[in-house]
Amino acid sequence: IFIFALIAVNVSTFETIVTGFERINNNRTYDIKKLIIKKTTLEQQLTQKGLTVSSDNLTKQINEKIKENNELQNQIISYEETAQKQRNRISEQSNNRSEINALNKQNDVFETNRKDLVDSIKDTKNELSKQKGFFTSRKVLTNTLINDQKRLDYLNNKIIINNERIGQLEKLDSSDSQGKIDFVN
Repeated sequence: IFIFALIAVNVSTFETIVTGFERINNNRTYDIKKLIIKKTTLEQQLTQKGLTVSSDNLTKQINEKIKENNELQNQIISYEETAQKQRNRISEQSNNRSEINALNKQNDVFETNRKDLVDSIKDTKNELSKQKGFFTSRKVLTNTLINDQKRLDYLNNKIIINNERIGQLEKLDSSDSQGKIDFVN
């Protein structure tokens, strides 16, 4: 029993000594462990803040690019509007525009006269169909009908000639203006 007690005391003493060494080691490394924990926490916080800053920077850059894109779109629209105004101005300021307008007005007058003549011819034909036996008034109505028909043919020919001339002038106008318009484009 004595040996057994002696061995137990030795083992107990050995454990006490080992525990003492562990405490001393823990006391020495406590400050270092505390610093390691603090360092790890700070690293995690920095990583999190870095991700947040990167996300914020990306959002800011995206917003800046969107603004730049919108500004470019507005400039493009402005340039297109200016070019369209210049094309319209060039078309309106052509050399032949006044002659084209004059011919169009003349055609309008001819059309009005032509409609009046068509109505007059219809009326004369109606009167002629009603007349029987009076040769002098029939002859006058026939002469009126023939003269009105000649005037109608003359006006139709003038309208055709004016329309052909308008077409030629517009073609010339188009080719003259096209170079200027191409320059604007």
